[in-house]
Amino acid sequence: MLKPIRQAVILGLDWGSSSIRASILTRDTRHPENVYNEDSIPAHDEHYQKGAFNAALYLDGIGKVYTGEAIDEDREPVPSKPFFSQSPQTGINAIDALLNGLRADATWALVHEGMEEIAKTVFKSIGGFCNGNNELDELYCIDEIGLSYPAHWRLGERTKYEELLRKVIPKESAWVKPDVDISFHVESLASAHRLFSSPRLIGKIMPPSKTPVLVVFLDFGGYTMKSNANDLSYHRVGETFSAFGGTQLWEQQVGIFCRKYVEAETNRPKLSPRQRAECLEMFHREIKKFETSEIEPMHLTYRIPLKEGHLSYSVCLPKHSAENCFWNALAGPIKLAEKKIAEAVTLSSRVKVVLSGGSGKNTVVQARLRSACERLGVSHPYCMNQKLAKEDSWNISRGAAIATANTISVHESMANGAAFGFQRGGYATLNSPEGLRSSWEEEIEVSLDLNGSRSWKRWCGDTTRIKIICDPFLQLPDRKTHLRFSSCCDVVELPQPSKGYWEFELRFAGDGDDLRLVVERGYMGHTGRKIFRHMPTLELPLYYDPSSCCCLIKTDVDDEGYGLLVTETGEIVACPREPTRNHLERGGRPRLGESGNIRKRKRMAPARRGGVGGRQGKAGVKPTGHLPELKPPNYLPKSTRAPVISQFNGSTDGLPSAHLVRETRSMESSRRENSVIPVVSDTVVGRQALSPECGVTNHSFWEQATVAESGP
Repeated sequence: MLKPIRQAVILGLDWGSSSIRASILTRDTRHPENVYNEDSIPAHDEHYQKGAFNAALYLDGIGKVYTGEAIDEDREPVPSKPFFSQSPQTGINAIDALLNGLRADATWALVHEGMEEIAKTVFKSIGGFCNGNNELDELYCIDEIGLSYPAHWRLGERTKYEELLRKVIPKESAWVKPDVDISFHVESLASAHRLFSSPRLIGKIMPPSKTPVLVVFLDFGGYTMKSNANDLSYHRVGETFSAFGGTQLWEQQVGIFCRKYVEAETNRPKLSPRQRAECLEMFHREIKKFETSEIEPMHLTYRIPLKEGHLSYSVCLPKHSAENCFWNALAGPIKLAEKKIAEAVTLSSRVKVVLSGGSGKNTVVQARLRSACERLGVSHPYCMNQKLAKEDSWNISRGAAIATANTISVHESMANGAAFGFQRGGYATLNSPEGLRSSWEEEIEVSLDLNGSRSWKRWCGDTTRIKIICDPFLQLPDRKTHLRFSSCCDVVELPQPSKGYWEFELRFAGDGDDLRLVVERGYMGHTGRKIFRHMPTLELPLYYDPSSCCCLIKTDVDDEGYGLLVTETGEIVACPREPTRNHLERGGRPRLGESGNIRKRKRMAPARRGGVGGRQGKAGVKPTGHLPELKPPNYLPKSTRAPVISQFNGSTDGLPSAHLVRETRSMESSRRENSVIPVVSDTVVGRQALSPECGVTNHSFWEQATVAESGP
């Protein structure tokens, strides 16, 4: 008997703070489907839409650790997501104390048991979905999994997440590929991929225009608010940024208030877990009814059972107490969002704000962001949740699957317009509280693109640093000679050159899974007339990262946010956390020992296929320091000054990720409009990041007064 043909699919998984959601994406037709939990009972919990999987644990040691959808109202549930961290902060003092006290080992054993039960429950439903419920259903085989994760997660959390899933995924099954590839995507980027996969939604956000648009994507989730500026070609501009807060913390604040309120009433017994749950369920129903920009007083009721019937009590949150609970939980994320919108306005005259996530549904959050947009002359935020109301909770899981499916080869990325270049920088001692900053030139010539390689010659002083950067879509629709600094991803920092002239050149070597970026270096002495010494060739393995849509280094090193550095011997390590004092005084290289222990990082999932250009490693655990954080120039959007030197405030590592501050000089742009580069391009309609009306003055200053070195 012939085996039924199964369609290859990608699984997208979103492990949220309150629930878990899964989506399937067919590889050939890109048809998305949500995997619904048929056992879910939304009446038990107002946190999430019907069809999601409950993700709460019970760690009191009484009964089952994980009860699935059978909510135990006599026990206090604990969100499971924080337990991917080795030092979780659950927001529940009693649980946090257990995890660090005498009962820590026993409590962690319960955590591990419960997490495994959650994963088994989810994958049991996913297996049933792939096998079909009847003869008419399609049969699926998962050949790749895309996992979303918060921007603040590091190597430990991601590795623990993957190990948990691999432990419960069947080793031999028709519905999942053995040793299935697993890739990782930041939650806010996954949500952006979901949004930009819909032509209908793209049209709503970005009407046809010759002028590029900068999209600020704000995802207000349960525990963190994350944001990134992202364009229709998906390449990210600036690091994602996060602030602690959200509806989960808001709920915790209300729960604390309820407990204290009842304790203050001398004639009432203490609030039991069941009664606390009743109050919080009513709280979630109340906030869903909000229709104004004001926090309203709340009356949360709970019942005390009697031998016959029950007594009903109320917890009254007056307006000022309700407001305190809200702002204690959401002030940080809202203020950070307002700040980033203001920064975006300094970078582009056309800014769009997209709002998503559970807390983004709240009318108070929406009102504050609308006011911020009005003050800055930006149109009101586009509320993604309202446009996808029936399935908005699955945005991230769908986006993780879509981002995983967008994996292409490095050669295909180059054909899409990617270009590499060298960027010169140095340590500058400035009159500032920090005293030391890293400065990087903003005029960067193209050294390698699809059309070939071009050598790059520069003077290097005692503290000069050189790094390779990549612009994902520079050469579309037409060829350019300089990279757009604001749109570039840092790839890797090179060994620190000695004083004198140097010539650098890039080229590709190998093919398929073995594609490498080759770096040729020649020392030309103090005259710069000819090469006196050829340095050892550096060969760096490349892969295409579908989350940031850029070609990056494929490595096992975890940069921990400090970026990647290649040594003279070709070893890839994490950049030093900071330069040592003698490094600055003698202009020497940072010694490997000074950077701390080499931090190993789990490599991106291995290549899936060969073929032309090869499909390189997945998004996996990507380097986290390869994009500078967006920081606006210190001038208004209509200024005609051009930014010429970037300074990373307090950033003393190789690939800076701290605040970006742009120095400006009194240079007038030759164009009619300002010379600020709109860093997001509408490549779907073939627009480039630099609009025809907007020029950039190609000048950079490398003066002794600005950088602590001088030329010959």
